[in-house]
Amino acid sequence: MCAIAGATASDDQAAVIRMLQKLVHRGPDGSDVWSDPNGAIAIGCARLATTDRSPSAGQPIHTPDGRFVLAFNGYIAGHRRLIAEYTKQGTAFKSQSDAELVLHLLAGAILHGRDIASTLEELSGQYALALWDCKTGCLWLARDPLGIKPLYVMMRPHGEIAFASEVGAF
Repeated sequence: MCAIAGATASDDQAAVIRMLQKLVHRGPDGSDVWSDPNGAIAIGCARLATTDRSPSAGQPIHTPDGRFVLAFNGYIAGHRRLIAEYTKQGTAFKSQSDAELVLHLLAGAILHGRDIASTLEELSGQYALALWDCKTGCLWLARDPLGIKPLYVMMRPHGEIAFASEVGAF
């Protein structure tokens, strides 16, 4: 079990660090926070390394060009088979993690004008995720259709939001 957290606001990185400190029991194998250079958002993940224990599978994870950033909590069934298929098609992976697979699938869907929800419906598994598009400033929050992996969202002053895997993080 991992945990994700994030916040939009000028103090976002400090807020997300505090949130992750409250979620460390969900991800004892390391945590990190990525902050948008423009100060729009910070996204963090407390990681429980399961599908790929290497440092290259750390999160938040971003596309090679830096446009998309993902924090992911979950498991995608058959992810190694899908990684092998996409590798044959030319997608470069730096890890064998299901999080990196989801990042490439969602980034590809956005770049090719496909619906994010339809792309997620093709996945078999349980997940909660936050995907940030640095180019458009768009944030996608999603969880599996059964809601197995929790994702809570809180409205903050001035229209900002915070999200986390547990209410106690707020």
